[in-house]
Amino acid sequence: MRVQLLIIATAGLLVAANQQPAKTDLDKLQGIWVVVSAEGGDGEALTTWKNAKVIFKNAKVIFKNAKASKKGAVEGTCKLNEGKNPKEIDVLYLDFGPRKERFLARGIYLLDGDSLKMCFSSRSEGKENETVRPREFNGKGDQTLLILKRQRP
Repeated sequence: MRVQLLIIATAGLLVAANQQPAKTDLDKLQGIWVVVSAEGGDGEALTTWKNAKVIFKNAKVIFKNAKASKKGAVEGTCKLNEGKNPKEIDVLYLDFGPRKERFLARGIYLLDGDSLKMCFSSRSEGKENETVRPREFNGKGDQTLLILKRQRP
């Protein structure tokens, strides 16, 4: 009887050791994403974002236009809130724009396998260098909606 209990306990430990912790959305976002569609109220979103890449590397996010050099890329750190509906993404840039200022872009996202939808607003509502978070996914008014696909090696 003791041998059977020992075998059962050992098997349980082996199964527990082989189970991997659940992946977070940040884990799932890691890698290179290509913008396949963009909508924006200013009408220039598609030209600005066409074939751009968004690279997630740990908590760092790099927005890179297809024509931009590495220096032309905009880098920031991202923070996700998976508990909200829609899910929230905050991207903090430390050297944004021509004056290289701190800038916080608040957005929403939807991750579905190899598809990613992100929406950001350009409206600040009194907070300098910080945008308000969109409430829904659309490219109307001051919002930009990006549809991305994961780039496979």
